[in-house]
Amino acid sequence: MLKSILSGETCGRCRNCCVFFSESRWEMPSVSEENADKICKLLGNEQAVEKRNDVYNLKSMLRENRQGNDSEEYKCPALDENKGCVLPESLKPVECSMWPLRVMQDDDRLYITLAGGCHAVDEKFTEDVKKLLDDGLYKKIISILKRDKSIVKEFESSYIKLAEITEV
Repeated sequence: MLKSILSGETCGRCRNCCVFFSESRWEMPSVSEENADKICKLLGNEQAVEKRNDVYNLKSMLRENRQGNDSEEYKCPALDENKGCVLPESLKPVECSMWPLRVMQDDDRLYITLAGGCHAVDEKFTEDVKKLLDDGLYKKIISILKRDKSIVKEFESSYIKLAEITEV
């Protein structure tokens, strides 16, 4: 969704969105029940997806520590450390396609937010995203949200609120 301002090469070098610390494992993206089975078969891992509260999420896997520190790191089961995501576009979770944008709920309000932890995020990038939202991305996200409420996560303070969602 952000290919006009965020290159695949930039994401491919970073892969921050596919790696999680213990406290950020809640960010694992959701998938449809139909795609859950397909993803497990594709990855050859029937544990790659877990069901929690009627939502199917990719299941984080303990990662070989790459940063030389004591905190455990987890990764998406679809992340190949050398190639990036191995999921075809048809199976890629919508949350991955939206990254570093997220739909989040704070109290009873929904927001389109921007991940402060994404290495591409700076003042110019934030302004470019706001322009994309004004130019139709907001409506696209609303149409996705109408079909799939599982993309909503609880608000986390490291995210930047860009726009309140006033229709659903």
